[in-house]
Amino acid sequence: MAVLREHWGSRIGFILASIGSAVGLGNIWRFNYLAYKWGGGTFILVYLFALFTAALPILVLEFGIGHRFRRVSPLAFRKVSKPLEVIGWIPAVQMIFLVSYYCVILAYTLNYLYFSLRLSWGSDTNDFFFNQFLHVSESPWKLGTVVPGIFLTLLIVWFLNWVVIARGLQKGMELFSKILMPILVLLAVILVIRGVTLPGASVGIGAYLTPDWGKLGQPGLWLDAYSQIFFSLSVGFGIMITFASFLPRRANLAGDALTV
Repeated sequence: MAVLREHWGSRIGFILASIGSAVGLGNIWRFNYLAYKWGGGTFILVYLFALFTAALPILVLEFGIGHRFRRVSPLAFRKVSKPLEVIGWIPAVQMIFLVSYYCVILAYTLNYLYFSLRLSWGSDTNDFFFNQFLHVSESPWKLGTVVPGIFLTLLIVWFLNWVVIARGLQKGMELFSKILMPILVLLAVILVIRGVTLPGASVGIGAYLTPDWGKLGQPGLWLDAYSQIFFSLSVGFGIMITFASFLPRRANLAGDALTV
């Protein structure tokens, strides 16, 4: 008996979920230090070139594979060719590690949300984070003790993950994406407004956007820009294949990929 496969309730739900997957540490953290490393505007130009020559075609391809075969990554690649199934399992295994450390980072974030109410980190933020908050041990071989605050928030994060998954696609992933993604946009806008109104902001923006043409010939710049693409759009992780597998039969895959 054929099993009815749930679909996204709306196109915007699919797009917001895809953007939610794409916008992560790769954008918030990694992109910035690479841009600084390669002279700001220089990196952005190469990154945009990589976006249209690598990221967008791969994203359309992943959407196409998921939409055509209506399966998650390993089973979709199996449909393409049985020997290719192993390619689909690689990102599936990666997700175990990715979800594990992301949940820990989210647990840190919940703690810092509480700390921010009183600016608990004081003037020495490194000492607060590593010693007072994490209680980092002397070496990896000395595990130390469980930090109650982090353990509690980690349980909360895992519980919320379970709630989203248990509610299914439309009432879980899609609903929460529609709630959380606008909040993320609002927070980003607030941070940008705050940033550009700080003293010396114009100098920083100039340094960020002005290309250093001398670095264009360095292979490391191009390698970092193209590798950043995979972090920026979650391509190569099997996520977009899975998301696209829940699209209805008629879907504008290229348009959706360009929007994301």
